[in-house]
Amino acid sequence: MFVIGLAAGQVLAGPLSDTWGRRHPLLAGMALYVAGSVWCALAPDAGQLITARIVQSLGADAAAVLARVIVRDLFEGTAMTRFFSTLMLVNGAAPIVAPVIGGLAASAMGLAGQGTAVPMGATMAACAAAALTTLLIRRH
Repeated sequence: MFVIGLAAGQVLAGPLSDTWGRRHPLLAGMALYVAGSVWCALAPDAGQLITARIVQSLGADAAAVLARVIVRDLFEGTAMTRFFSTLMLVNGAAPIVAPVIGGLAASAMGLAGQGTAVPMGATMAACAAAALTTLLIRRH
């Protein structure tokens, strides 16, 4: 369901950012992702967990789409190519590193803590990615 929400969100994120600017949809997407993560942690049954994952995916999609749009807005030529290369490196490393860190956190917290460790780790990763992106944009 996460992938379906991710695909559907791409149709929404681009036009919303063209209408309301880049900042507001990006912040709304991050808030939606954090809300979905908290909902995942508190979901009492599988139906709510699936719904929460869809909400989470719509928020994640806003960040994924708008990161590329913002790079195109800020850079041209070689600088844009260089920044896209860095962005793709992060996008490639995240799916490898995140489950390892999440698994370590979940195993350290035991079975009872696994429901909160993974969503909260994902939320912290989203905030760290936003901070890193801000620093990289200011550097260039």
